[in-house]
Amino acid sequence: MAVLGKQKMLNKVNLGHPARTIAYSPEGDMVAIGMKNGEFIILLVASLKIWGKKRDRRSPIQDIRFSPNSRYLAVGSTESAVDFYDLTYGPQLNRINCCRDIPAS
Repeated sequence: MAVLGKQKMLNKVNLGHPARTIAYSPEGDMVAIGMKNGEFIILLVASLKIWGKKRDRRSPIQDIRFSPNSRYLAVGSTESAVDFYDLTYGPQLNRINCCRDIPAS
């Protein structure tokens, strides 16, 4: 059983814009951050260095998720669209597919 002690900030990074949503990769080595300006950034957790960043939307990112095997990243925006990226292509973050006109829940 773990006992939680005092919580403290271990590190911080300035991304330049307000963050709206985050998701850790299943392995915990990357964190994806969706921004209010439509950009998303992937950081390496150990160093907080930017692994990749992209802006394919102008509206805020509403949700962001890694696939269970960390190969894909789904990025949902307030434009009722979800963009899909294959992370095996590397930090250039090439979009491989997109779904549009998704109804709000």
